[in-house]
Amino acid sequence: MVARYMPPDYPEDAPARFRLYGVGLGKTGTVSLAGMFGVRWRSAHEPDWRAIIRLGLDPDASRRGDFLASPALATLVRGWPWEMNSSTLNYHLLPLIRRVHPEARFVLTVRDPVSWVASVCRHESTRPRRTHWDWWEIRRLRFRPDIYRHRADDQALARLGLFSLEGYLRYYARHNRKVLEEVPGDRLLVLAVDRLSRPEEIARLAGLAGIPVATIARERSRMHVSETPFDLFSVVDRKVVEDAAASYCGEIWETLRQRAGITD
Repeated sequence: MVARYMPPDYPEDAPARFRLYGVGLGKTGTVSLAGMFGVRWRSAHEPDWRAIIRLGLDPDASRRGDFLASPALATLVRGWPWEMNSSTLNYHLLPLIRRVHPEARFVLTVRDPVSWVASVCRHESTRPRRTHWDWWEIRRLRFRPDIYRHRADDQALARLGLFSLEGYLRYYARHNRKVLEEVPGDRLLVLAVDRLSRPEEIARLAGLAGIPVATIARERSRMHVSETPFDLFSVVDRKVVEDAAASYCGEIWETLRQRAGITD
């Protein structure tokens, strides 16, 4: 979902007053994060997504693991006017963003790996490759079907045209771990998606941006909630999913819980 908010009381060509980048996985509240800032600040969700994917996957672009860079991508990032730019694609540009905008700060929205993989499978079940080619190409980079193949207990995902359970969960761990490694602790805020509406979390967001708490719209903290009737646990046994999540994501999820202050 692409969303752009341009409040009318500040010129579009004026300098950004701050720069926050949402770098969470898809299905972790990235739409809501953009919406919460969009009442008073220049905010966007997944701006220039097609250009990012096509420029990033161009043979002339450079690639370091999941990270993408090229002169064209640098020009694109340099020209962004957004004060809040929330997009899962920002993860792939993380070193580039930090180089082009050294003043930037980052928000990593998180959720537990079991609910996340259920949500991402629900999302992708309605977006087949034939109609969402660009996104499927970036997903191949993320979920690595050439390495992480379906097993007997998740063959149903293959029949549905989805990636393997291992591929999804290994990417969950890799994405979150790399963000923690790449961004200094004083420039990164880790927030749990189910706590976005809490006053103390909004205060943390406002503190990171250096803006008044009242300028963040708490009522937008649950946007774009999926109504797709797909249940991962009807095709893959819940225990299989939970065991895989514990194996591939247990350590990073515990770290994320601590960073987000989750105690319950």
